[in-house]
Amino acid sequence: MIVSVIAHPWSKRNLVKKEQDMFGEDIYHIYTSSKPIDGEANKSIHEALAAFLGLKKYQIRLVSGEASKYKKFKIVQ
Repeated sequence: MIVSVIAHPWSKRNLVKKEQDMFGEDIYHIYTSSKPIDGEANKSIHEALAAFLGLKKYQIRLVSGEASKYKKFKIVQ
């Protein structure tokens, strides 16, 4: 399963919001106080998404969007 994420680095607080697009697909807005330097924000987003979904970090992989605010994560079980 592929999960769409919109990253919001440099936020004042850490927060995960789940929304649906016009096609009914889930989109997760992840706000993190981490800065997007040296993969710091990606790591924080990865951890926040895993915690929100109730999964372990190794069960989620970033498949696209490493340097973009629009990211795709693959859930492997």
